[in-house]
Amino acid sequence: MHQPYTYSSFINGLSKPGQMEQAEGVFDSMIACGITLDNHLYDSLIKGFGSKDEIEEVIKLLRQMAVMGVVLDLEITNSILTFLCNSSEHLDVMKLLPNFSSERSGGTSISCDELLMKIKKSNPELQPSAA
Repeated sequence: MHQPYTYSSFINGLSKPGQMEQAEGVFDSMIACGITLDNHLYDSLIKGFGSKDEIEEVIKLLRQMAVMGVVLDLEITNSILTFLCNSSEHLDVMKLLPNFSSERSGGTSISCDELLMKIKKSNPELQPSAA
């Protein structure tokens, strides 16, 4: 029997030093085994891809999360925004922030699909559509 915690530990351990090909392999194995993925796992992958400045991989992961109906918690939203702010693509994240503050308050969550639409609206060249 495959234990989700074991997979999660592997992904965390591989993502921190930026060994993303291996982390993706473990991630794909989890999906193949039917293991439920959680926000902590997605957060580890986003941070790992972010450390390597792989914006396309982060957008791909966000698309997958949107299809899965993932609701972003504070930790993962912070990781995404931190990555976008530090990206070498020099994205104007400030275009996103006012939208969050006017539409959300008090730690309310935003869906991954909503975030992708906000990114697409402010940075259409990324084509981050969920579908």
